[in-house]
Amino acid sequence: MALTSMTYTPGWAVLKHLMEHQVSIATVAMLEIKPDDADRDKKLSTAQSVAYAMNTFCAELMKDIQYQVNIEMQEEEAEEPEDANQIRLRTALTQAGYIKPTTEENSNGIPNRNAHTRSN
Repeated sequence: MALTSMTYTPGWAVLKHLMEHQVSIATVAMLEIKPDDADRDKKLSTAQSVAYAMNTFCAELMKDIQYQVNIEMQEEEAEEPEDANQIRLRTALTQAGYIKPTTEENSNGIPNRNAHTRSN
C-alpha cells in the first residue's frame, strides 16, 4: 500500500500534475512535426510511440493507485467483529461495575439492538 500512502502527502498533487504535463508535452511534440519534414514518417512514428507509452504508463499508474485507495477505504469501512473473549471480558467488567455500559449496550454489557432507533 505504499502507493496509497503517497496520496496523503502534499507532493501527490504535484506528482499528478507533472505526469499530466509530461503526457501533454509528448502529445504536443507529436503534433509539432511538420508535414513537409523529410523524415516525417519516422519522427511521427517515434513521437507517437513515446506519447502512447507515456499516456499508457501514467493512466495505468493512476488506475492502480485509485484501486489501492478504494481497497484501503473498503478495509476501513469493514469493521472487524469483536472477539468473543473481549465481549465476555467487557460484560464481566460491566456487571462488576468497573465500567459503565455505553448507550449502545444494556446494563449487562451486551450490545443493544435498539440503540440506533429514535426514542420520542
